[in-house]
Amino acid sequence: MATTLVPVDDYLRNFNDTHCEYVDGVLIEKPMPTWMHGVLQTWIAALIMRQYPQYLAGAEVHARLKATEFRLPDIAVQLREIAQEESYAERPPALCVEILSPEDRLGGIFAKCERYHDWGVPTCWVSIR
Repeated sequence: MATTLVPVDDYLRNFNDTHCEYVDGVLIEKPMPTWMHGVLQTWIAALIMRQYPQYLAGAEVHARLKATEFRLPDIAVQLREIAQEESYAERPPALCVEILSPEDRLGGIFAKCERYHDWGVPTCWVSIR
């Protein structure tokens, strides 16, 4: 199966219209979230911001790990003053949260967390429900 490479500029122009991650020209579609997935995102983000008001917790914030790699952590947590300066996560957040969807494989989620760690994210949580 042939893969069509997408220029990074095209991805950046259209990333609000897509539910895809971007790695070296390839769009990687994320599974559509279920009700429980969305509820967990909301609860976790609300709890973090209530307990730690100096942070913002955003769902599905585009994170630029390198010039040709954008990921969509289910929740990204960043210091409020940094998050308010950026359109998307250009600097490593303090925390990335991944919520396992039925279509996800644990090994793939752990590999994504390793990419976040390589980028400089100190902590990743994985929710298996």
